[in-house]
Amino acid sequence: MILSSRQEAIAKKETKYLGTPCPKGHDGSRWTGSGNCVQCVKLKYTKGTHRGKKPCAARQLAKQNGETYYISGRACKNGHFSKRRTATGSCIECHNLINKKSQPDYTLRTKYDITLAEYNKMLWLQDGKCAICRKEEKAIDKISRKVRKLSVDHCHDTKQVRGLLCSACNIGIGNLQHDPELLRNAALYCEATK
Repeated sequence: MILSSRQEAIAKKETKYLGTPCPKGHDGSRWTGSGNCVQCVKLKYTKGTHRGKKPCAARQLAKQNGETYYISGRACKNGHFSKRRTATGSCIECHNLINKKSQPDYTLRTKYDITLAEYNKMLWLQDGKCAICRKEEKAIDKISRKVRKLSVDHCHDTKQVRGLLCSACNIGIGNLQHDPELLRNAALYCEATK
């Protein structure tokens, strides 16, 4: 039931009320929060504007012509002026940056300063096994549900890559703070308690 006054609609927490017809001649149903004509608001959003922003003419023209990309002439939120996808309006340069970050080579290059080819060479030299325990990785990745790849072990001071380790060995030396003295003490302790 649509109420006849805005104050009554506010009091009863209704979303619409029946007011006077708008200048465009619509029936008078209005939104309680803003007092705007319901049909005018619906027309505004179906014409392609969103929250008061004008639609991009270049994108609309590209949609009409069935083109995949368009150039808006405006910068994206990251400041790129590259072409955009017609379907989503997303910037191609931003898309490419995100895809580069998802590639395995990106993490290896940025975190360890090695390439995927160098990682694969180390893996081949180690016969696909951990440099410490000489066993294959057994830990399962929680997201992919596949056996994890061997971890790149590096010196935290010099950033130099030492080898590839299984998750257990990598966590073990990490918990012992990569300290050779602690690792030797741990080995002596294990040997003494056999």
